[in-house]
Amino acid sequence: MAELETFRFRLTHRRGATLLPGGFAITEAEGVVRSPDSLRVSADTVFGGAFVKIDAVVIGDETYMTNPLTRNWNKIAPEDSPFAVFDPAGLIADILEQVTTNEFAEAPGIVEGQYHLVGTVPAAAWRSLVGEVVADRELEYSMDIDPDSFHLTGVRLHGPLKADEAEDVDRTIELSDFDVPVQFEPPI
Repeated sequence: MAELETFRFRLTHRRGATLLPGGFAITEAEGVVRSPDSLRVSADTVFGGAFVKIDAVVIGDETYMTNPLTRNWNKIAPEDSPFAVFDPAGLIADILEQVTTNEFAEAPGIVEGQYHLVGTVPAAAWRSLVGEVVADRELEYSMDIDPDSFHLTGVRLHGPLKADEAEDVDRTIELSDFDVPVQFEPPI
């Protein structure tokens, strides 16, 4: 998984939201990643108590985001980017390397026809997604792995990563379209 050049992702929540640096609470997001440091995402978020849709393109240390009110693109200073800590390739590698316990599960998984595993993983494995996490917290997960390519195709995570997240947060990340060529251009 760490050697993938590109993949698509979709983040959804059955309960709660994923909190990013800068005060964005993502309820749903989808996009494409190109390793090592490019991302295009469209997200439904809550910011300052209001529901807003944002689009972002990250190319290296440059972040471009749409203004939630005008939908115009703006270049964001690196220190103000909610994606400054986001390392998608590192995130997947961290998750797989830091799994604490796992076992095959008979229950249906996220993606049909996949190997389905359940277990625990430390919150620290998710730092590449959200930045600072609750230290020493173990979260329950279920994950699906393609039996042919051994790509991680989905992971469902139960519990908060950050102190401000709801105790019952329940998020799912689905991954697909591995190594499909993608072009990234600054939107402005």
